[in-house]
Amino acid sequence: VQVSSNAWAQDFMDAADLVVIGSGLGKGYSIPTGTAQTKVLPWSNINRLRVLFTEPVDLSTVVVSGPSANVILHGTVNTGTPPTITAAAIDPIDGALVLALSKSIPTANLRLEIKDSVKSLAGIALDGEFNTGDSLPSGNLSAGQPFNFRFTVNPGDANQNGVVNGSDAGLAYFAFGKQPGQALYSIFIDINGNAVINGSDAGIAYFNFGATPPVALPGSVAAPPAMSSLSAIDRAFSQLDEDEDDLLVEGIVDELVSF
Repeated sequence: VQVSSNAWAQDFMDAADLVVIGSGLGKGYSIPTGTAQTKVLPWSNINRLRVLFTEPVDLSTVVVSGPSANVILHGTVNTGTPPTITAAAIDPIDGALVLALSKSIPTANLRLEIKDSVKSLAGIALDGEFNTGDSLPSGNLSAGQPFNFRFTVNPGDANQNGVVNGSDAGLAYFAFGKQPGQALYSIFIDINGNAVINGSDAGIAYFNFGATPPVALPGSVAAPPAMSSLSAIDRAFSQLDEDEDDLLVEGIVDELVSF
């Protein structure tokens, strides 16, 4: 699962996606799994999500609105309303499912839900069992069950400690003028993703001074059925051995989530 924005500079996306800066290959930032999954994301203009699969997704099975929606962004916010998914498309380059949001994500706790009615072009249903902090792939080696992935956004929180304060603005001033590839540059300090750290980034931190994520989480998710005791690597290879047609979602930090 990646976060992205149509406002981000390409060099910023290259740096966030850990590809060669200037290559133009960057797509966004891959949310890590494990203990780092719940670390806050500091960017102020996230308005796209990308989900990477190991098999082509049948876009005709993806529904983002209405009572039959099967790809849903749940959220809790301190004020206002969380963004919703307004459109879905397939990236022709890497096959990712690209989800456009109704607005940039404010300070919020979020949960992306993909139901198992989303299928591959081969008609394989999602194998989505996943708990926050798990490694990937998701699933229990059997198609069925939704995929739920939690993440948190707190614009301006450059040091990702859960509260926006003077320390975050100070990081921006300390790295003033730095660009991707230069010493002291960090994508986490480049709050607006314009590929240069400047007063605008510090200004976002000052504007959001004191912001902390909501206490409430976005709805309850029943615990998925118990998984095999296989390690993530053993599980991935076992899945490939047992069913070569199983569809996997290739997501967070290029790991696998399974269909």
